[in-house]
Amino acid sequence: MKNKTTYLFTVLLCSFALSCTDIFEIDLQQQKVKLLTPQDNLLTTEIVHEFLWEEVEGALEYRLQIASPSWESLEKVVLDTLIPNAKFNHTLYSSEFTWRVKAVNGSSETPYTKRALQVDSILEVLQDTVLLLSPYNNDTTAIGMQVFSWESLYNAELYNFQLLDTNNSPLVDVILSVDSFAYSLAEGRYKWQVQIFNQQGTGATSELRTFIVQ
Repeated sequence: MKNKTTYLFTVLLCSFALSCTDIFEIDLQQQKVKLLTPQDNLLTTEIVHEFLWEEVEGALEYRLQIASPSWESLEKVVLDTLIPNAKFNHTLYSSEFTWRVKAVNGSSETPYTKRALQVDSILEVLQDTVLLLSPYNNDTTAIGMQVFSWESLYNAELYNFQLLDTNNSPLVDVILSVDSFAYSLAEGRYKWQVQIFNQQGTGATSELRTFIVQ
């Protein structure tokens, strides 16, 4: 009878208290967060990442931290946040990172579990092809002043713009940091193309477009 009375008193107390976590919370100290993605020591050209791990029983929140390049050689804390679920999306720049997660509740927490990640978006730039915008391929125009434009690529440092005559001799061969170039032309047939250029070398070249000024 005494045990039943004690139990009923506890339930009644909890119904009026702000929180009963101190009575019913699971001790997390002996548990561990299992990380899922990104995989450890991943080298990627992607900049947007979904950090994902398995839920821990008894956890109320998870602390996700991202450091660059690592916690042992810390230069910058990129992210430090508490979230209520077991996933988080975040955009990263080109660098080396260490990310770690721990589960927490009101009275205990797990140790951190960590992984390494390297983002090199320059590799992606070198593999991508520049998309030309104007003038169109096989276009015919009476306008001598042409504005050549192309789609800019994320993290591209420079563009090599080339304008060729009918003999494929270069009229213009210039390195630009912008995604357009204006040039005045006489009547004739011309070709143009753009190639990525940066400190890592040169990347893929765009299609070779032809147009006529008449």
